[in-house]
Amino acid sequence: MLVLLFSLFFTFFTFFQTFTIYGGDGGDLATATFVGGFAHPPGYPLYSFLGYLFSFIPFGTQAWKIGFLSSIPSALTAVGIFAIVYMLTSSKISAFISSATISVTYVFWLYAIVPEVFAINSLITVLYILISLAWYKKQEIKYVYFIALLTGVAFAHHHMIIFLYPSLLYIVLKKINAVKKLKITHYIKSFFIFFLVALSYLWTVYAAYTVKPIIWNNPVNIKNLIFLITRAQYGTFLSSTHFINSITSRLFQFVALGEFYLTDFTLIGIILAVLGLFYLYKKNHHYFYFLLIGFICTGPLFFFYGSYILFTNFNIGIFERFLLMSYVFIAIFLGCGISFVNGYLEKIYRIVIKESSKRVLYSKITISAFLIIPILIFYINVSKLYPLKHDATAENFGRDILYSVDDRAILLVQGDTPVFNSLYIYHTERENYPHIKIINLNKLVAGDFDSHIKKYYPEVIYHYSKKQETFIKRFISENYNVFPIYSVRPFETYIKDAEWVPYGLVFRLYMRKDDPNLDSVIAQNIKLWKHYQNPLSGSLGAYRNLMLSNVLDYYEAASIRLGDVLLKKKDYKNALSYYKKAYEYANDKQNAIYLIASTYIDMKECVKAKETIEKAHTYKSIGSDEDLYIEAQFFLYKFCFNDEKKASELKKKIDAIEEKKKKSLQELIK
Repeated sequence: MLVLLFSLFFTFFTFFQTFTIYGGDGGDLATATFVGGFAHPPGYPLYSFLGYLFSFIPFGTQAWKIGFLSSIPSALTAVGIFAIVYMLTSSKISAFISSATISVTYVFWLYAIVPEVFAINSLITVLYILISLAWYKKQEIKYVYFIALLTGVAFAHHHMIIFLYPSLLYIVLKKINAVKKLKITHYIKSFFIFFLVALSYLWTVYAAYTVKPIIWNNPVNIKNLIFLITRAQYGTFLSSTHFINSITSRLFQFVALGEFYLTDFTLIGIILAVLGLFYLYKKNHHYFYFLLIGFICTGPLFFFYGSYILFTNFNIGIFERFLLMSYVFIAIFLGCGISFVNGYLEKIYRIVIKESSKRVLYSKITISAFLIIPILIFYINVSKLYPLKHDATAENFGRDILYSVDDRAILLVQGDTPVFNSLYIYHTERENYPHIKIINLNKLVAGDFDSHIKKYYPEVIYHYSKKQETFIKRFISENYNVFPIYSVRPFETYIKDAEWVPYGLVFRLYMRKDDPNLDSVIAQNIKLWKHYQNPLSGSLGAYRNLMLSNVLDYYEAASIRLGDVLLKKKDYKNALSYYKKAYEYANDKQNAIYLIASTYIDMKECVKAKETIEKAHTYKSIGSDEDLYIEAQFFLYKFCFNDEKKASELKKKIDAIEEKKKKSLQELIK
């Protein structure tokens, strides 16, 4: 039965498995496994090693090959949920519906088909629950060893497992007498099992010593290895660098959680999950508290602690992927809830239906009706996820970045999406970029790139210094006359005469004496844009998946930059076309649409400007909507309609807002 179920779920996920990288960390994971290195901290050594082995599959793309590290664990997770619910309810249909439901929820399904590490987290959670419940029933030593093994796997994968420990502690306390009977040899063997699995971190040491193209924190010594394992560059006790340390933000996490749970499991599913908690409480208090503690710790408590920024699609995408462990618990509760409802209805059937055969039939029909839940959720999500299978948006973004630079260029990359996407294309299509030197700026400044440059780019002049200003200034100065220098983002060079000139998705560094004229800059930008992909021509044109849609932010920003350059030439028509392009790409529409309105004002097309400003005011943005609206109206009436009276009234409003801000700031300082 379980083998059949695994085959069913594995076939389902494999059918949708993507042939391309998606977004977020996928490019880093795919590239690291392709070159035999390891991914960003904590290094994911087990994933990186297994991914490297999967890379030898003789067909398919690299992204598709390591996608099996998502689809296989996800299929096993679904089977594990079936086993848990069946253990708790003795109902195969309830167990199947719960496993089918989680399999088609948007977040679980997404991370089952793209290259990422979070499907393994889900599997660890399910195995942890199964082993803990098995140990609770029979305090056999083999389960202790299994927990040690699982802890080792988690240590070599993702540290979020620590949020499962409180529920384990609850189970241990309930069987404390069995724990007291454990011998010192049991503890030694358990530690040995944990240590053996944790030794997978030797993969990172090997990769660092052999200077693989993708390594992090250069763990060639104990200090650097600990730095990697503890994720020290992000903050060891922080879940992400994208967080806000305020009580308001922490409480808002609950709102976001509720929205995700409700959207993915539907209202009916959540009601059933709540009823499932009642079912568990009635059946076995200890099961109830064990699972409830697990859910609270991996769900509400984790996100309260994480306090994620939830302002942009990219930030919400970071939030989204950590939901999976709590989804496992909700799916279990949902299955129990179905059994609860079915049991209640069976009692009614016994009263109103005399024939036992009819009662059985009605009971089966009733419980089977709950299949509508996964069917409905599948219908909602399939159109969002199927287009990802062959979607090349992220990869084309990497190609567009690399196309933007000269053949012999030094390309300095920053930011997860540009770094991971461009490096994936650079390494998997290396023959197309034989002379480009692509360098992660953050690693360069941190001093993690010394051996890398010596091995792969010996022609680059490099003298590392811990003093950032000295190092960057010298690096730029010594290489400027040898190689064209580009960057995805402009940064401080500490050189007085240096400036960054926008070229499509990147910037090129020039000294003022070498500055190109405006016409040549415009011509080069237009040439690049003719070659670039339309990022809305793929899956993003139908649905903006959170992580993938971060690509649009870069195309939007580049469109605005070219529009700004065209404005300097008073080429309003073409500037307007690029601002409109930016508006199409924008996830947050306000910035682009106000630029469109401003251009209409410059063109003296006052009616269009007014209509655009009113349209802009309908969008909700991160910033102060009212401030922008009033300021835009001021420019409209002063410089387009030439209505000094109205402009004067608006100016007073602007001054009042500024004064209010000033007072608020002073009070805050006090």
